[in-house]
Amino acid sequence: MSNPFPAIASILSPAALIDEVLPGFGLGQVGECKLYSAGFNHTYRVKTTDGRTDYLRAYRIQWRTLDDIRYELDLLNHLKRKGFPAARPVPYKDGQCSCAVPAPEGQRYVALFTEAPGREISYADEPE
Repeated sequence: MSNPFPAIASILSPAALIDEVLPGFGLGQVGECKLYSAGFNHTYRVKTTDGRTDYLRAYRIQWRTLDDIRYELDLLNHLKRKGFPAARPVPYKDGQCSCAVPAPEGQRYVALFTEAPGREISYADEPE
Protein backbone atom coordinates (compact mmCIF):
# COMPACT_ATOMS: atom_id res chain seq x y z
CA MET A 1 0.00 0.00 0.00
CA SER A 2 1.03 3.55 -0.58
CA ASN A 3 2.08 5.70 2.35
CA PRO A 4 0.09 7.83 3.11
CA PHE A 5 -3.00 6.13 1.75
CA PRO A 6 -4.75 8.36 -0.85
CA ALA A 7 -7.76 10.34 0.36
CA ILE A 8 -10.71 11.87 -1.48
CA ALA A 9 -11.75 14.36 1.20
CA SER A 10 -9.83 14.87 4.41
CA ILE A 11 -11.15 16.78 7.41
CA LEU A 12 -8.82 19.74 7.81
CA SER A 13 -7.53 20.32 11.33
CA PRO A 14 -9.40 23.18 13.01
CA ALA A 15 -6.24 24.00 15.02
CA ALA A 16 -4.18 24.25 11.81
CA LEU A 17 -6.88 26.40 10.21
CA ILE A 18 -6.68 28.76 13.20
CA ASP A 19 -2.88 28.90 13.05
CA GLU A 20 -2.19 28.85 9.31
CA VAL A 21 -5.25 29.98 7.34
CA LEU A 22 -7.56 32.20 9.36
CA PRO A 23 -4.94 34.90 10.15
CA GLY A 24 -4.88 35.67 6.42
CA PHE A 25 -8.52 36.75 6.61
CA GLY A 26 -7.78 39.38 9.26
CA LEU A 27 -10.39 38.23 11.75
CA GLY A 28 -8.48 39.09 14.87
CA GLN A 29 -8.28 36.57 17.70
CA VAL A 30 -10.09 33.32 16.85
CA GLY A 31 -11.55 31.65 19.92
CA GLU A 32 -13.09 28.61 18.22
CA CYS A 33 -13.06 26.75 14.93
CA LYS A 34 -15.20 23.62 14.71
CA LEU A 35 -16.37 21.36 11.92
CA TYR A 36 -19.97 22.43 11.37
CA SER A 37 -21.03 20.41 8.32
CA ALA A 38 -19.43 17.74 6.16
CA GLY A 39 -21.01 17.07 2.79
CA PHE A 40 -19.67 17.78 -0.66
CA ASN A 41 -17.69 20.54 1.00
CA HIS A 42 -16.65 20.90 4.63
CA THR A 43 -17.83 23.90 6.60
CA TYR A 44 -16.26 25.11 9.83
CA ARG A 45 -17.92 27.56 12.22
CA VAL A 46 -15.40 30.18 13.30
CA LYS A 47 -15.97 32.35 16.36
CA THR A 48 -13.73 35.23 17.35
CA THR A 49 -13.12 36.36 20.90
CA ASP A 50 -15.05 39.58 20.19
CA GLY A 51 -18.26 37.65 19.33
CA ARG A 52 -18.09 37.51 15.54
CA THR A 53 -19.20 34.29 13.82
CA ASP A 54 -18.09 33.34 10.30
CA TYR A 55 -18.02 30.13 8.29
CA LEU A 56 -15.02 28.69 6.48
CA ARG A 57 -15.79 26.42 3.54
CA ALA A 58 -13.20 23.92 2.34
CA TYR A 59 -14.21 22.97 -1.19
CA ARG A 60 -13.77 19.33 -2.06
CA ILE A 61 -11.37 18.68 -4.90
CA GLN A 62 -12.91 17.52 -8.19
CA TRP A 63 -16.29 18.93 -7.08
CA ARG A 64 -15.86 22.54 -8.20
CA THR A 65 -13.15 24.14 -10.29
CA LEU A 66 -11.43 27.32 -9.16
CA ASP A 67 -13.45 29.18 -11.83
CA ASP A 68 -16.68 27.73 -10.36
CA ILE A 69 -15.66 28.85 -6.88
CA ARG A 70 -14.74 32.34 -8.09
CA TYR A 71 -18.10 32.61 -9.86
CA GLU A 72 -19.94 31.74 -6.64
CA LEU A 73 -17.92 34.29 -4.66
CA ASP A 74 -18.41 36.97 -7.34
CA LEU A 75 -22.16 36.33 -7.28
CA LEU A 76 -22.28 36.77 -3.50
CA ASN A 77 -20.32 40.02 -3.80
CA HIS A 78 -22.76 41.19 -6.48
CA LEU A 79 -25.68 40.46 -4.15
CA LYS A 80 -23.90 42.42 -1.41
CA ARG A 81 -23.51 45.44 -3.70
CA LYS A 82 -27.23 45.25 -4.52
CA GLY A 83 -28.11 45.21 -0.81
CA PHE A 84 -29.38 41.62 -0.75
CA PRO A 85 -29.16 40.12 2.76
CA ALA A 86 -26.92 37.10 2.20
CA ALA A 87 -23.64 35.75 3.51
CA ARG A 88 -20.71 37.38 1.81
CA PRO A 89 -17.13 36.29 1.25
CA VAL A 90 -14.39 37.79 3.39
CA PRO A 91 -11.30 38.72 1.34
CA TYR A 92 -7.98 37.04 2.06
CA LYS A 93 -4.88 39.18 2.66
CA ASP A 94 -4.02 39.08 -1.07
CA GLY A 95 -7.43 40.56 -1.97
CA GLN A 96 -8.80 37.31 -3.36
CA CYS A 97 -11.85 35.71 -1.76
CA SER A 98 -10.25 32.28 -1.43
CA CYS A 99 -6.91 30.68 -0.76
CA ALA A 100 -5.38 27.26 -1.40
CA VAL A 101 -4.56 24.68 1.27
CA PRO A 102 -2.26 21.70 0.60
CA ALA A 103 -4.50 18.90 1.88
CA PRO A 104 -3.57 15.20 1.84
CA GLU A 105 -5.75 14.60 -1.25
CA GLY A 106 -4.34 17.61 -3.09
CA GLN A 107 -4.85 21.35 -3.21
CA ARG A 108 -8.18 22.46 -1.74
CA TYR A 109 -9.58 25.93 -1.86
CA VAL A 110 -11.07 27.58 1.20
CA ALA A 111 -13.25 30.65 1.49
CA LEU A 112 -14.52 32.49 4.54
CA PHE A 113 -18.09 33.79 4.68
CA THR A 114 -19.84 36.15 7.04
CA GLU A 115 -22.79 34.75 8.91
CA ALA A 116 -25.99 35.24 6.90
CA PRO A 117 -28.58 37.51 8.48
CA GLY A 118 -31.64 35.93 10.08
CA ARG A 119 -32.15 32.86 12.18
CA GLU A 120 -30.46 29.54 11.49
CA ILE A 121 -32.60 27.08 9.55
CA SER A 122 -32.65 23.43 10.55
CA TYR A 123 -34.24 20.27 9.20
CA ALA A 124 -36.61 20.45 12.17
CA ASP A 125 -38.12 23.56 10.53
CA GLU A 126 -39.26 21.53 7.49
CA PRO A 127 -43.02 21.22 7.02
CA GLU A 128 -44.33 17.71 7.60
